[in-house]
Amino acid sequence: MSEPLSFDWESVQGQRVTAIEGINLQLDQVARTHCDALMLRLDNGVLHVSVNADTDEVVVKDSDDAGKDWAPVEALKEYVGYELGWCWIARNYLGYADALMLSFAGIDPEIALVGIASSLQIYRLTRI
Repeated sequence: MSEPLSFDWESVQGQRVTAIEGINLQLDQVARTHCDALMLRLDNGVLHVSVNADTDEVVVKDSDDAGKDWAPVEALKEYVGYELGWCWIARNYLGYADALMLSFAGIDPEIALVGIASSLQIYRLTRI
């Protein structure tokens, strides 16, 4: 199994999110959003999230993927302007790291990015 983070999270934690963009954004029949990759642009850098097509594991990098057709992710626009908070890595029962949860301006997880069928599925988390 791979490690989804190849850098120290504290290098991006606390930075303000200036844009959230995706590649090949799609809405399914019930308006659920998914994409090939997600880019969180920060005050001083970027956070790039994609899916390993062979394992469906989430891959997180602190490097830009310039030259691709990035488009704003309308479903996540409310998080633009907030500081990037904590992250959580979730492994399934087989040990694959196929989910990443993120918080903004705090420690409560607010979104989950899950690798399913070689695509990055985007979920909004709500506390009950």
